[in-house]
Amino acid sequence: MTRARVCLMLGGLLFAFEASSACADLIVFYESTNADGGLPATTIASGVSALDLSRGSGIFKNTTGSTYNSRDWTDAGTIDGNDYLQWGWSDATVPFNLTDLDIRYDRSDKGPKQLEIRLSTNGGAFQSVFSDSSVDVNDETHLDIDLTGFTNVTSATFRLYAFDAESASGTFDIENDDSISNGSVDGGIAVSGASVPEPSVLILTLLGAAIAGGSRLMRRSKVIVRTVL
Repeated sequence: MTRARVCLMLGGLLFAFEASSACADLIVFYESTNADGGLPATTIASGVSALDLSRGSGIFKNTTGSTYNSRDWTDAGTIDGNDYLQWGWSDATVPFNLTDLDIRYDRSDKGPKQLEIRLSTNGGAFQSVFSDSSVDVNDETHLDIDLTGFTNVTSATFRLYAFDAESASGTFDIENDDSISNGSVDGGIAVSGASVPEPSVLILTLLGAAIAGGSRLMRRSKVIVRTVL
């Protein structure tokens, strides 16, 4: 094996690791049902401890409907810190580079007309990742909300704050849609990302390949020297 082939092999292995980390998979996925309290994730990536889809202390379950429906949203034109829906994961054995969020929702005619989604990763401060200043009474589906700025994530908490409701009886609902799917069921929330390979795994693999390639190159060189002599 020549030095050039060793270099090509190492380059190929490095490319394979980079490609594998660039492929996004579902981390958490929620099929929306009208649960009384927390709604467990339907799909969870390996090694991830998912959070239930849950309500903040300021809102309550709306008893009608078959999907995750909530009432008592604030009528103020600004966020109330207790009026939110929450989901995500508390721990992951392997970090993720986040890619995107998919979500589908609607409101009743007296429900909250505005919302903002915020994200906290690895215990850090919440940052706004999406806002909607005109929530429709008909279903809205938002796909591929960009999360690529969040890397090496081992824990993530999403909070959807809805506000500007016309009355406390107004509702906000997470809906299911076939554009948000885990391959077998439709869902209302999906978070995707690419797992990050452990640096030690990459280093050991490349080192092993280099040693193997170098040994072959040395044996070949000895054979050539003996032939010449």
